Amino acid sequence: MRRRALLAIVAALAVAAPAAAAPSRASVAFAQLLDAAKAGKRATVFSGLSAATRAHYGTPAAFARSAPGIALAAAARAPHTTLVDQTFPDGGAVEAVKTPRGAYAGAMRLEKGRWKLQLDANVLVQPLSPQPGAVSGKVFQVAAQAMLPDPADTGALYLDGKALPTKGGATNGGRTVTLYANIPQGVAKGRHTLVAYARGGAHAGALAWVFTVR
Repeated sequence: MRRRALLAIVAALAVAAPAAAAPSRASVAFAQLLDAAKAGKRATVFSGLSAATRAHYGTPAAFARSAPGIALAAAARAPHTTLVDQTFPDGGAVEAVKTPRGAYAGAMRLEKGRWKLQLDANVLVQPLSPQPGAVSGKVFQVAAQAMLPDPADTGALYLDGKALPTKGGATNGGRTVTLYANIPQGVAKGRHTLVAYARGGAHAGALAWVFTVR
């Protein structure tokens, strides 16, 4: 029963209405966080993280030295444009930006009326197909996997910023979910970005990567 519910929710969210012309509140908060990271304002960046993320890293300096902190700063310093801006009814959101060399995605969480970046150490979102940096002849399906502490209830895939008709299958009591989308006409030739988002209870994660179709 849990698996059937997950599949229905994933499919419904993946075909959500296109993002509004004006940026969402989550997008504005995400942009402000990137601006702070670009300016090297560690305390401001730290305050823009979710409570659980702050508790995990402890101090602004510790977060800045961490792999997620370094990745955030790298994306912030590069020229970037909004790629994905999607808010979900469950109080979560996924935001992503495109940079000259790739893309960066983050899960956002609404806490006390403010959107915060959620870098959950207990969540692993990883690419399945195509792999990051892959150069493929034909691509008819894209996929990602997420491992969460709680059963997954939300998930979506975005190709070049557009939500895909995502399907999913869960194992491990719903805590491991595979998200995939079929593209019957195939992905067009060129360089593409793929964003994956998954959430289970209070835990969420997002990942962005690029691949090329020749």
